[in-house]
Amino acid sequence: VTMTNMSLDASEPMEISLNGAKVKAVTGQIVTGKMDAHNTFKAPNKVQGADFNDVTVTKDGLSFELPPRSVVLLEVMLKK
Repeated sequence: VTMTNMSLDASEPMEISLNGAKVKAVTGQIVTGKMDAHNTFKAPNKVQGADFNDVTVTKDGLSFELPPRSVVLLEVMLKK
């Protein structure tokens, strides 16, 4: 699941329903920073991904805050 928050200053509470599926594990990556941040040949690592671990597994799915100016990728592994 990939989502973005284009707000400059407000986090967004997120709830993802998995329709009865049970979560085995969740891993995540986030890209965030100043709105005008960008990589260049002289500074190729100014914008980088980082681990995103602020996800709570609930009885119905997942819950977390999507930070402002961010793109978040969650990989959800389900129980069989």
